[in-house]
Amino acid sequence: MTTVIKIGGSVLEPEPSADLARALARRALAGERLCLVHGGGKALTAMLSRLGIASSFHRGLRVTDQPTLEAAVMVLAGAVNTRLVAALNRALAQEPRAAAGPRAVGLSGVDGGCLRACAGAPELGFVGEMTGGEPRLLETLLASGFIPVLASLAAAADGSPLNVNADAFAAACAVQLRADRLLFLTDVPGVRDGAGRIIAELDLEELETLSAGGAVSGGMLPKLASCRAALAGGVGEIAIAGAREWITGGAPAGTRLRNPCATAEVPR
Repeated sequence: MTTVIKIGGSVLEPEPSADLARALARRALAGERLCLVHGGGKALTAMLSRLGIASSFHRGLRVTDQPTLEAAVMVLAGAVNTRLVAALNRALAQEPRAAAGPRAVGLSGVDGGCLRACAGAPELGFVGEMTGGEPRLLETLLASGFIPVLASLAAAADGSPLNVNADAFAAACAVQLRADRLLFLTDVPGVRDGAGRIIAELDLEELETLSAGGAVSGGMLPKLASCRAALAGGVGEIAIAGAREWITGGAPAGTRLRNPCATAEVPR
C-alpha cells in the first residue's frame, strides 16, 4: 500500500514534533510505503524577511523572482527538508525493529526529474504548474525500503528548479506513483460546510458544489483543486485532516474523498 502524505509548512514550525515523527515512523514500520511532501511557506517568508526581500502574493501564490527562488531552494530543500528527515530518522531509530526498518531520505522534484513543471503565469515569475514526472527514482527508493521526503520544487524542461504549490505537487506525486492514498495533514481539522461543520465525506459532485458556491475559501481552495486532479489521475482515496487529530487518533481524520473506482481506506 503506497501513501503520499503532504505535511503543511505550518505543521512543521518551528520544528517537526516528535509525536508527528513517531506516528509517521510507526506507519512505515507497519509496512506502509510512505512518500512525504512538505511545504514551508512560513519558514520561507521568515528567511526572506531576514534577507530584506519582500514577500508578494498573487491569487494565493508566492511571486517568485530569482532571489526568492534562491531562498526557496535554500529553505525548502535545505533547512525544512533536513529537519523533517532528521526527525523521522530519529523516531525510526527509537522504534522496535529499528535495525531492519526503513530510513528517510531528503530530495526534491528536481532530483532525477521525478516531478516536473512548466512556467505558469508570467506575473508569478519562477512558479511552476505541474506537468508530470519520471517516477523511477521514487519507485526505486520505495522498493529499497526508504521513505522519500520531497521539498515542493519541481524540474523545469531544462532541469532548473521551479517553486510549486505544495498541494499541487503532492497530488502530482500521488498520480505518478499510482498511490492508493493521498493524505493532506494541515492545521485545520478538515473541510467545513457553510455552517462551519467538518464534512466527513465528499464525492466529486459535492466537491464541485462547495468550490463553486463560496463555502470554501483561502488555502482550502488549492487543496480541493489538487484533490480533483489526484482523483482524476487515479488515486484511490484522499483525506484532508488536522495533524493533531491524525496523530492522536482521538477524532475522525478530517474529510475523506473517495474515488468511486477504488476501495482503499485512508488510515485514521
